[in-house]
Amino acid sequence: MTRGSRRIAYLACHGTATTSPVRRHDASEHDHSLRIFGPAFEARGYVLEEVVWDAPDIAWRSFNAAIIGTTWDYAVQPDRFLATLQTIASLVPIANPPALVEWNLSKRYLRELKEKGVPSIPTLWADRLADLPPDAIRAAIATEQMVMKPVVGAGGVDQFKAMTGTMPPPGHPLWHQGVMIQPFMASIAGEGELSFIFFDGAFSHAVRKTPAGGDYRVQAAFDGREHAFTPATSDLASAQAVIDALPAPALYARVDLVRGTDGTLSLMECELIEPYLYPLFDASKGENLVMAVDRWLKRTG
Repeated sequence: MTRGSRRIAYLACHGTATTSPVRRHDASEHDHSLRIFGPAFEARGYVLEEVVWDAPDIAWRSFNAAIIGTTWDYAVQPDRFLATLQTIASLVPIANPPALVEWNLSKRYLRELKEKGVPSIPTLWADRLADLPPDAIRAAIATEQMVMKPVVGAGGVDQFKAMTGTMPPPGHPLWHQGVMIQPFMASIAGEGELSFIFFDGAFSHAVRKTPAGGDYRVQAAFDGREHAFTPATSDLASAQAVIDALPAPALYARVDLVRGTDGTLSLMECELIEPYLYPLFDASKGENLVMAVDRWLKRTG
């Protein structure tokens, strides 16, 4: 750290932090972020320091700001996570802000974006899976296969893919939480999922993600693969429309889109909490993010 450097807390979790004795299968993504974004921050007078978000006795006031990074265990304790963010926000600027995180915490935000005109995947929602008989699911989901997901979840955890109307086995976690049910998008197996990274509302870079053989999930935790991707103008416009529909500005956002049979893109997810930002595909090598942080901190005073 150079004299006069501004300290930025980069929030991680026990499973991703480099100091953790036992790390997640996808913790390498955390390492990529520090290795690429760290020098970009340093070049502009910042020091990016990993901090486990729920570690005790963190002197938050000693930092100039905090950025939510790889807090990938938040979904198992969302109330505690949100309360911690609110505590941090009372002491230093934090991005994304707790209000936007709270809005993004439940995937019911997808309904709000759909009401604003964002092309979305048809979704059946339920507070309790037991309230959805198989016939109701088959009537609502017009594809042979479906995917059930937790309403509050991350990283593809606890999902259930099956023939439409098939229920998870007894004891499956989905029986004990809010669920969302969507048609399985066949393009996932081919083109894959398209991710668009935005900093301060401006497009930075994109990546195409495909699942490993025999799976449908594109996350690194399930050995998904990543590919360079240069979006067409129309595809980028679809992603920008999602950003424009957000209820508040986001310092960073990842828009995940998937192509339908008619060739148009629909929103899979808009991740505003702790998205992996695919720095390996960022031609600016973190400069786009650091410039956005500069503007953000000037606005926050």
